[in-house]
Amino acid sequence: MNATSRTPGLPELLETLYNAHRDVEAMTVEVRDWRRQEASDVRVVQPAADGGIRARWIGDGRYARPVVRSRRIWFQPPDRLRVEVLDGGVAVQAAVRDGSAWWHWDRDGGESAGDVAQDATVPPLLNLTLLIPARLLCTMWFEVTGIGSRDARRVVRATGTPRQPSSGAEVRCEFEFDLEHGTPLYMATFDAGERVSATEVVSVDYAAAVNSEIFSFEKLETTDGRPPGADRPQRVRPVMAIWSGEWWSALTNHQTIWLTGLPGAGKTTIARATEQLLHQVGIHCCVLDGDQLRQGLSSDLGLSREDRGEQARRVSYMAAILADSGVIPIVALVSPYAADRRRARDIHDAAGVGFLEVWVSTPLEVCMARDPKGLYAAVRRPSSVPSSEAASDGSGLTGLASPYEEPASPDVRVSGDSQHPRVAAVEIVEKLFSKSAQTGRVGRSGVMGAWGGSGCHHRGAHARQFNHELIE
Repeated sequence: MNATSRTPGLPELLETLYNAHRDVEAMTVEVRDWRRQEASDVRVVQPAADGGIRARWIGDGRYARPVVRSRRIWFQPPDRLRVEVLDGGVAVQAAVRDGSAWWHWDRDGGESAGDVAQDATVPPLLNLTLLIPARLLCTMWFEVTGIGSRDARRVVRATGTPRQPSSGAEVRCEFEFDLEHGTPLYMATFDAGERVSATEVVSVDYAAAVNSEIFSFEKLETTDGRPPGADRPQRVRPVMAIWSGEWWSALTNHQTIWLTGLPGAGKTTIARATEQLLHQVGIHCCVLDGDQLRQGLSSDLGLSREDRGEQARRVSYMAAILADSGVIPIVALVSPYAADRRRARDIHDAAGVGFLEVWVSTPLEVCMARDPKGLYAAVRRPSSVPSSEAASDGSGLTGLASPYEEPASPDVRVSGDSQHPRVAAVEIVEKLFSKSAQTGRVGRSGVMGAWGGSGCHHRGAHARQFNHELIE
């Protein structure tokens, strides 16, 4: 339909909707969704994950506030689509469709996958009227009300009423459609004259350069290793992570993650989980494990207080060099003394790179029971008890014969006992994003577990079954 000064008629509007995005090869859209939240006087008490209780209002309380979320959309007609839902900059939902196959993730509900050719269904998140506005004609009676502009684009304005209205409801909708491409740039629903929801396109690019990998899937093995079947569906996950944008690559610059804690606290396990999470989103990183470094870089050092300080100093300089080159080092080092950790931070500050101190807080009795390397058992044997001179020298095992000075104000505190290592990894990366944003290195913050949510929220008994895997 040509953009003229006259008001188009209903036939021209219908033509625009039926031909929407017909000439578009790839497009990206950013959307802001607003909806009114119902108030309530009903309050319930529920058990919390930490064993306590919490009270909440059903319907968000007496004085409910509107819910505002944003969506990012990538679309390659006819059937390649990716949608991410963000709440306060943090991803809470995501879905991808590539042909007939689809994948969906929800922060609370985990992940699922399917195939349209087999079950003829797709998640509602992928069923977007925004991209196929002709669907509105099945549910709405339209009346054109005028023309105008929105963000320098010519739009046709229309109102819609439901073809099958609910009993007693006075519902109507307002629309603004892009005259050239048919995209509904604004949609609002009114009930009895009061707006109850609205969708507004913040930005749209009809000539976007979309990387085709953003729609790709990576097949994963079933948990029991057997071939997938009806009772063991094969899980899939997007190859490219939910994080995207120019700030993604900026995050890789000038950051070190430093994990400290008792021997057996779970530092290396959490470090490996963090490494895997960052690798899944394409961020370069590596683990610097204290025990491995003692076999080479620090093979000349013992366990005296001075040698421990020298070990931390060497690792600090190595980490700072890696961070400055764009690789995130994830240091897993007991580093029991506050002065050594303070010096490590100073070395990073002098090099102009960030330092994220993570305290893996695990009770000593748990570390002793876990004892993956037999260190505590060796110390408890009478023949292995260090002398008083060795203990005062700091050469005994940290936590027993040698002190561990707990961090007074770590950047992140995680549990190697009550948290699954992947949960701890998500918290660490969340803080990494947040700290980067505060220092101006990243344009946005927000993390979604690239694990697709399966396992990220498992705590308690489920987390404890992994405790035997936790090592220093």
